[in-house]
Amino acid sequence: MRLSISLSLLQLLTAAAYAQSSDAVLSGTVTDPGGAVIPKAKILAENARTGVRAETFSNETGTFVFPALQPGMYRVTGEAEGFKKLVYNDVALEVGARLSLSVRLEVGAVAESIEVRAEG
Repeated sequence: MRLSISLSLLQLLTAAAYAQSSDAVLSGTVTDPGGAVIPKAKILAENARTGVRAETFSNETGTFVFPALQPGMYRVTGEAEGFKKLVYNDVALEVGARLSLSVRLEVGAVAESIEVRAEG
């Protein structure tokens, strides 16, 4: 009985470790040009190959997190009322990666947007 419980626990821990290492984490902080945090900003991450989209919002400290994204190339968009939309193209997430983005939104109309391309 004790051996059975130990083996079951070992299998569970192994599966959890594998699941964590096969995904990527994307997090960051949303700020205005003066460095003040922006709560409730909408952040969208879209996998360029699959089209799968994940959405979250920045919290009261301006931070956001996508804890389990599939590896791949992403288009990440940040927007908030009274600010221009910011688009990061070609954000590469590898297996087990933990990437942090600084999302600095410019003051302006929501219809305006700024696009940023990742290089190298």
